[in-house]
Amino acid sequence: MLTCLLQDIIIAGNQPRIVNVSSMAHANAPSCHIKFDDIKAEKEYNDWERYGQSKLANIYFTNGLHKRMGSKVCCISLHPGVIKTELFRTFNGCLECMMWCVLGCLCMDKNIPQGTATQV
Repeated sequence: MLTCLLQDIIIAGNQPRIVNVSSMAHANAPSCHIKFDDIKAEKEYNDWERYGQSKLANIYFTNGLHKRMGSKVCCISLHPGVIKTELFRTFNGCLECMMWCVLGCLCMDKNIPQGTATQV
C-alpha cells in the first residue's frame, strides 16, 4: 500500500528504485502458489508455508510493478541472506530444531545491521 501511495513521488525521483525484501523461503509456498481460496488461513495453517507465501507475494508484487512501470523505475526483490533474528524462536519440533541449528551454524553469519545492508 505504501509503495502504491508513493508511486508518483518515486517516479519523479532521480534514478528511482523500489527494493522489496523477499526470501528464498518463497519456495515453502506449496507448488510456488499463493492459496487465494484460504488467504486468511482459516482452513489450514502452516507457519512456514504462510511465510513462504508472503515472500512469494513480495516477488509477484515486484514483478507486477516492473511490468507497470517499465523503465521508469528499477524494481527489485531480493533475498537478504540468513540473518540472526528471532524468526526461529517458535520452533518446537526436534527435527526442525536440529535442521535450523545446522543451518544456523552454516549460514547465519549476518547480524541485523549486516543483513539490512543488503537492501541499502
